[in-house]
Amino acid sequence: MEQPAGTPPAAAPRPAAPRPGPRVDPATGDIEFRVVAEPHWRPQRIWYHLRHAAQATFHHDGDQWVARLPRPPVDRLEYLLSVRWPDGTESLVPDPSNPRRVRGVFGDKSVVELPDYSPPWWLAVADAADAQARRDAEARAAAHRRAVGLDRRSPAVAGARAGGGLIAVPMPGAGAVGAEPGATAATEGVASVRVAHSAQPGDDRWRRSPIARARPAGGLVTEHAFAPDDVVDPEAEVAVTGHLLVPEDSRPGEPLPLLVVHDGPEYAEYADLVRYLTVLARIEPQLRCRVLLLAPVDRDRSYSASPAYARALVTRMLPQVTGAFATRGPLVGVGSSLGGLAMLHAAVAHPATFGGVFSQSGSFFRPRTDDMERGYRYYGRIVRFVDDVDAEPARLAGLRVALTCGTGEENLANNRALARRLTRLGVPTVLLEHPDGHNHTGWRDSLDPGLRTLLQRLWAPA
Repeated sequence: MEQPAGTPPAAAPRPAAPRPGPRVDPATGDIEFRVVAEPHWRPQRIWYHLRHAAQATFHHDGDQWVARLPRPPVDRLEYLLSVRWPDGTESLVPDPSNPRRVRGVFGDKSVVELPDYSPPWWLAVADAADAQARRDAEARAAAHRRAVGLDRRSPAVAGARAGGGLIAVPMPGAGAVGAEPGATAATEGVASVRVAHSAQPGDDRWRRSPIARARPAGGLVTEHAFAPDDVVDPEAEVAVTGHLLVPEDSRPGEPLPLLVVHDGPEYAEYADLVRYLTVLARIEPQLRCRVLLLAPVDRDRSYSASPAYARALVTRMLPQVTGAFATRGPLVGVGSSLGGLAMLHAAVAHPATFGGVFSQSGSFFRPRTDDMERGYRYYGRIVRFVDDVDAEPARLAGLRVALTCGTGEENLANNRALARRLTRLGVPTVLLEHPDGHNHTGWRDSLDPGLRTLLQRLWAPA
């Protein structure tokens, strides 16, 4: 129908606003964040822990707030929104427009996966094995119900895991506080009478993360207490606790390799380390091992190249395990961030204790690469160790080192420098760089092939 003369043309419909949430530009890799405007808070910027990253601040666009981040040096980005409240205070919160979250020491973060990202191959294997284990458990429970004439589900089916995995065992001479006489606890620890925060202010993880300002640490976590004569190095107020996991079909007298892991409970919970080792054991039975998950009582003090902690670990903790369980092959130590530094320090300070060290994003501080860390309480002690790691090359004899570090991390430069120095000294060393930041998912994704290759070299030589 023709429009009558003199009638103004109809206004063109306004294009619909893009849906809230993050989206990745397929051509450039830039990330755009859109958040619906709310009256009670205002987004300020995107927070992420990456080296040389551009600031991404929000501007108003209709009824949305928009921020744009140039292509980051990673394939997946963990982030939070810095928001301002009506009273002028600011805090960090997950992105309400992004349902994708990842758990961590300081709570959930939002996450964006870029097109190049893919999870590690072994996760699918572990998921398939767990699904089969659940089906097998359901079939056994159904057969049992038919045999006894019941028609209800067995609660044991829930949470079924694949057979051949790792289970917790009580440590020798360690009794859980308040336990019934003769009872054993799957989470018994060793050698501690001290109390630890789940994440202490001043702790390396706390210090690195501005989340601490927005989300205070949780309540106190009390480690199992033991008799005073079990305290490790009370003069230095250094203690170490551990949980030992063993293959569920193993015996104490069966010689098996031992993997020693700093921040072990977090590695198991957030980086799926135990699931990875279970997959490896199924594929390569020579890599079937026991795993000692260590938890520090004072992480900053213990994991900062502390001679007292290294002595406590090597002369008090490890003999308890190797004295109670037959061990074959050299010990291998695992750690991330300060935990990776501390594991290498223990190996160097006590030669021939460890045959291999697997360090992820190790905090190998030096003034030339890490001047920004100078305010850290134990910075000087770490620098002295890193500077002197090659002072006595004989102490490195027989040691193999595998390093991983994210391309988005501040620690990348010091890890590259350490790898070059160790290689010049003749220490078999490999550095694997992966496109992620300083987080547990990045450490999970870079377990393979670095850790597998190190274990093959030491526990299953051709």
